[in-house]
Amino acid sequence: MSGGWGNIETPIDPPFAPSEFEARLAQARATMASGGIDLLIVSSPENIYYLTGYRTTGYYVYQLFLLPREGEGWFVTSKLEHTNVLGLSRVTNGLTVGMMDSSLEVTIRAAEKAGASDAARIGYEERGFWIPPEILDGLRDRFGQAAFVPAGYVLERARAIKSPAEIACIREAARIASLGVRAGLDAVAP
Repeated sequence: MSGGWGNIETPIDPPFAPSEFEARLAQARATMASGGIDLLIVSSPENIYYLTGYRTTGYYVYQLFLLPREGEGWFVTSKLEHTNVLGLSRVTNGLTVGMMDSSLEVTIRAAEKAGASDAARIGYEERGFWIPPEILDGLRDRFGQAAFVPAGYVLERARAIKSPAEIACIREAARIASLGVRAGLDAVAP
């Protein structure tokens, strides 16, 4: 089996076609443009997955995805997680944080590559607890020319309306769950 679509082969087939993720990125960027956001800091695992296809059980380890309105997005992940980025995501640009590295310094370098130095408005997900205050404060200090604005709405709006591919996936998951419940009910005995 040769799943994935990054630089490495994985035993995991992506659940959605590349065009699905391209449409999600385009939708997010359109919403960013309407809000005047030049760079979006995506910190919640579900929103990182929604945009890129990258997922991990190591979600508790520091990770961010920096989405500029134009140009390539940039990951910041632990060194151990970067293989997942390469195998599972359409976006493979990224910097890694080693055990002895400063997450803030690496994030600042990635943000510079994503265009933060020229950004007038930088959005961030304000509802989650995935972006440490040290990181957000450090980014504000480094990129003081930009207004930092709550922008969780960018992806919440996009995720609220399901695409045909998402609806098909939900239907299949419901079908499989129903089969499991039926098998369980059939097996129940006094």
